Amino acid sequence: MELLDRDGLYAENPEGEGTRYPGVFTAGLLYSIVVFLFLFFGTMAQSINFYSGIIITETALILLPTIIVLAISRYELKKVLRLNKVDLFNLFLVFCIMVFSIPVAGMFNIINIWLVDHIFGRSIIVQPPAATNLEGLLVNTLTVGLVAGVCEEVFFRGAIQRGLEKLGVAVSITLAAFLFSIMHVQFERLLGTFVLGIIIGFLVYRTNSLFSGIFAHFLNNTFGVLVTFAANKLSSISGPASFEQNVEVTELESFFEIFGDMSAEQMLAVIVLWIVTIATCVFILVALLYALVKNTKKEAAKAARREKVKKWEFLAFLPGLLLIIAMYFLQGIALKGFGSQAAKIILELIGA
Repeated sequence: MELLDRDGLYAENPEGEGTRYPGVFTAGLLYSIVVFLFLFFGTMAQSINFYSGIIITETALILLPTIIVLAISRYELKKVLRLNKVDLFNLFLVFCIMVFSIPVAGMFNIINIWLVDHIFGRSIIVQPPAATNLEGLLVNTLTVGLVAGVCEEVFFRGAIQRGLEKLGVAVSITLAAFLFSIMHVQFERLLGTFVLGIIIGFLVYRTNSLFSGIFAHFLNNTFGVLVTFAANKLSSISGPASFEQNVEVTELESFFEIFGDMSAEQMLAVIVLWIVTIATCVFILVALLYALVKNTKKEAAKAARREKVKKWEFLAFLPGLLLIIAMYFLQGIALKGFGSQAAKIILELIGA
């Protein structure tokens, strides 16, 4: 059965039900549109006011274009986006998987920050304003955790990953995670975000439900909100809080310098403890993923078959990828100090 229509815009249901699914071209076109809106309008909105900006970005610039493209193309949203119920036990497994995924992703982020620091001489990590009270914590949880989790999952795992599925399940999950990671335009979080993207994409595929991805994304973002809140409270004990939206990672740089002052025995002990901790998390994570696989045989069987794709379809991703590459280039020269003034002006104009 031919997977593409003559325009190469959609994939048919592999089970022969006649349901139309977005293809690679549609996924690429949508990605380029959202990247343009996000980089040129979303970052500006968030620089003016973080909370209203993130709501505008997530709902109007990420979620709305996704729904419009799918609706205009007359796709059946429930099936395309996998808006299916999740078994309670599977939801519990998703929770446990994320508990042990976050430390693993954190390890990749530390490695990532170390690499950026050694390549560019410094590293800057972007974080939302820290909550100072329970009301602020609730607002951060709703905006950063819930709103971002819902909108980004509809876009990445609902539309993009689904559109790439005819390349194969593993390829679609990996590519969607890669696109998810680079769109954040943060050198320091590329690896960790990529790893989490793969895990979340796998959860959505195995459970055949976008709600698994939304729940996992919510847990990850909310964990970050809670950690920042706790750190802010601890810092307020010794002095006034000094958290900003853009924070240079001097603390992590100092952390890495500590290793240079350690004896060989101390260094070995720290490395062994670190390896044992991460290895334990990885072992438990693999066991939980295996349990999920065993419990989702019927759900995962509904994914699309691997089929040939016309090369020209990938061109739809090109505009979005070129914009992202340009942003990373500007960030790189700004971090390195080459042409920093011009780079800063351009980055400030778009609110990055």
